[in-house]
Amino acid sequence: MKSPLYILTYSVVLILVWGLMLLDAEFSTIYSRLLCFIATAYFTYLIKESQAYKQLKYAPILIMIGPLFYLVMFLINFSSIYLIIYNPIIWIIMFFLFAILKLKLTRDYIFIVLFITYFYNFHVYPYYTKANRSNSATTEIVAKELNKAHNLKDFEFEGDEKKFTIDTTKKIILIETWNEKCPPCMSSIRDLEGFIDSQSTVQHVYLYQDFGKDNLPPNKIFEFSKIADKGKIFIDSDNTYFKTLEMNSYPNFLVYNTKGELIDYFTGYVPSKKEEYKTRLKKMFVTAGK
Repeated sequence: MKSPLYILTYSVVLILVWGLMLLDAEFSTIYSRLLCFIATAYFTYLIKESQAYKQLKYAPILIMIGPLFYLVMFLINFSSIYLIIYNPIIWIIMFFLFAILKLKLTRDYIFIVLFITYFYNFHVYPYYTKANRSNSATTEIVAKELNKAHNLKDFEFEGDEKKFTIDTTKKIILIETWNEKCPPCMSSIRDLEGFIDSQSTVQHVYLYQDFGKDNLPPNKIFEFSKIADKGKIFIDSDNTYFKTLEMNSYPNFLVYNTKGELIDYFTGYVPSKKEEYKTRLKKMFVTAGK
């Protein structure tokens, strides 16, 4: 079979395999990764032995559609000059592609380039999200300019059984906004929930913004499996809180004192910097307790 559609199908299949089983790094498991490697090796063997690959002149270009798609998306969404210009992996990939196409290097090397590119994308995947990007190039966690002219006691939230206001008189309140489609949110829930629970002076609230029909129904939100303590989950059912603070990204971390006043806040989360986030939160709690 000489048809380029055969090669294109291979590229599309690999996009799906790596995208669903491995590139979604926050949710992949040892089993999905193993299955991804086995599937890639098997598909690679099949395509390498095919007549289409052996006879089509530009088969290497078609082969690389998948990994190059992920690479281009990474370069578009990540602003680090080091990773874009100085990182040797980028240049190794470009050199092999040039050598295969122009210097008549054996075309079997294209599969080495494919694996290098996919593995590189897997390594940098957490930085694809724009919420991560603002914090990934610096150790400083920058506060976001939210609307401070409000008091937490003025807002009504939806709990598992009824609507109510949060009692701010007993403990410091930490509100962490989240959405199930936000990878940094899932990472912060996994990395920080236990640490925050250990702070006896803090009440931790996971606040979900209700965008409407594209989001989870309330019963699914209150039963969300990745949050251990379901009693922490509230919904901003009419979006009054989010609109007042003019928030349009996730996750946000907002600390209120016992008077209901916003003391400090920041946005975004990068898993590799979790200790810095813990340090920042501790400082926020101390400030709110004064």
